[in-house]
Amino acid sequence: MFNGRALYRADRAWFGVTEQGYLILNEQQPYEIHIDSPTLLESFIVFFPAGWAEQGRAALTSSPHQLLDQPDGGGPVRFFERFTPHDHWVSPILRALRQAHQRGPLPDLWVEQQLRELLARMLQAQEEALRRSAELPAMRAATRNELWRRLHRARDFIHAHSDSGLTVTQIAQVANLSPFHFMRAFKELFRDTAHGYLSACRVEHAKFLLERTELPVTEICFSVGFDSLGSFSSWFRRLTGHSPRGWRRRRNKSRIEEVSRRSEVALSEA
Repeated sequence: MFNGRALYRADRAWFGVTEQGYLILNEQQPYEIHIDSPTLLESFIVFFPAGWAEQGRAALTSSPHQLLDQPDGGGPVRFFERFTPHDHWVSPILRALRQAHQRGPLPDLWVEQQLRELLARMLQAQEEALRRSAELPAMRAATRNELWRRLHRARDFIHAHSDSGLTVTQIAQVANLSPFHFMRAFKELFRDTAHGYLSACRVEHAKFLLERTELPVTEICFSVGFDSLGSFSSWFRRLTGHSPRGWRRRRNKSRIEEVSRRSEVALSEA
């Protein structure tokens, strides 16, 4: 999603999707999209033919001999649904596809190559992400993987509902963990507390609204979930080094300078 945020609901999980990352959903998985934005959103959604993910997994994990005997892969591939901040695996291909799509019609062969490469990278990114579960203190790998999944489900819930008043108990229930276990494990995995992550999500949303809308600072403060201007300004300055108004002025100035620079380049080329 570009120029705003959309809330996705898949099964019982919630995801706040913005231009800061991407969301992968599985084949035939029902989902809902909820949009309530002061800006006009643009979506960029990629669909894959059935069987491609299985072929991609086989190419990455099977020997040449196995690929000759079973070129189409084995059982179905399932991705773990989570909102993923942009990375060096998937995001470059997504950006290239979107930019090429905006320029006009594309050769079928080029598109197919890009989509197959994108799927391969999605599989590699998931494998790399699951390796992070080793950082969690659990004796069995299966236990670590399950805890990793539950904590990411809780983090996605915070991100999707950052403008709401959340409690530790409520978030821990999403992860199906006790509050004390959740707090300890969340900090071990994400190097931040649930409250710190919630505040960072709110500040990130506020930065977007300050830059892309003319909404007053006070209205932005409460719309992103802060309950006072004091706490909003304190967190904003802590994470950006500027006050909300100062940050908006700097961004507006930078945008004007960028427009002026592009105009000068266009005139010189003409």
